[in-house]
Amino acid sequence: MLRLTGFVLALHAYIGWRLLPDMPFGALPAAATTLWLAASAIAVPLGLYARRTKRQPLADRLVWASLFAIGSFSSLFVLTLVRDVAFLVGAASLEGFRDYSALAVPVLAALATLAGFINARRRARYRGPPKRLGAPSEITFLRRAPA
Repeated sequence: MLRLTGFVLALHAYIGWRLLPDMPFGALPAAATTLWLAASAIAVPLGLYARRTKRQPLADRLVWASLFAIGSFSSLFVLTLVRDVAFLVGAASLEGFRDYSALAVPVLAALATLAGFINARRRARYRGPPKRLGAPSEITFLRRAPA
């Protein structure tokens, strides 16, 4: 368990190392991103520790916070990797790319997390069993043939 926590902390430190020095507009975006990374680094391992909690509502909330943090972290990590690949292929020579991409990564990750949260909370609509293509009209899905 300690190795997993160390790995999670190392990945969060990598994101901070790649994004925070290049943040534009003063200390506010850097402070917000730092708080996000710290909260995520704390919340991600909580889902694994929640099994040991005897109170079920607390365990459910810990797992929910952990899954939300994992979702936001994955968006942040992937966008940071995309930014680093863009640096490798030469996009860093563009005027202002370094600064504005450092700000765009957390903004886009927050939007992706919000979209994922909304999509996960949406109720699925039941439309009936799927239609079989090319089947005769008297055959319906999951109906046994007469013996």
